[in-house]
Amino acid sequence: MKKLLSMTLICLCFATLTAGCSFQSNSSTDTHVEAASNKDYLKTYQSNPQVTDDRTLLKTGDDITDKRGYAKLESLNLAQKNYKLGDITLTIRDVKKIHLEPTYSMMDYFHVLTQDETFSVVKAFVEITNDSDKSLLFSPVGSLTANTGQKWTFEHDIYLDDITGEIKPHETKKGNIGYVLENGSNPREFTLQTSDIFDNKEQKVAAGTKIILTLPK
Repeated sequence: MKKLLSMTLICLCFATLTAGCSFQSNSSTDTHVEAASNKDYLKTYQSNPQVTDDRTLLKTGDDITDKRGYAKLESLNLAQKNYKLGDITLTIRDVKKIHLEPTYSMMDYFHVLTQDETFSVVKAFVEITNDSDKSLLFSPVGSLTANTGQKWTFEHDIYLDDITGEIKPHETKKGNIGYVLENGSNPREFTLQTSDIFDNKEQKVAAGTKIILTLPK
């Protein structure tokens, strides 16, 4: 049933996006909390099995090597932004551009998205809380568009951290979203379009929103 609900959300989200419907603007706050001084939200996150863990990369030039490969931080924006969409609270932190060099054993995983053996990605850490007493269906990313013109949908996410679909009453989900950049591109602004919010009867209960993510110039 959960898989059916999740697939329904994805289909509804995609249909809404391709139909070109407008979304209501939702309230947001920017608290400018830096990850370097507040890492509590990362403590319960389990490392992704395919992508090198970037939690320790907090300054441009920082790098790390683990069993999944090599990662070097190219740019970052550590500001925290909170959005209220109906009964969903969406928090986005730690927008980063990272150069990745996956190990040979990981290359097949990434070949679905790129034929390059080394590449850069844009990513962010996302937290979603259902503040209601009922289950809801929601995706933090319906589409993402860079100021360079490159576009992605939820299908292009490299992390697949199970933050799309059903979210139970008062449950919080957290994880990364990340997308492979075109070789040589250096976008600085991204427009993220969330899905609408649906109840477990597949009825829309709140509109999605557009969010602007930025990296330093």
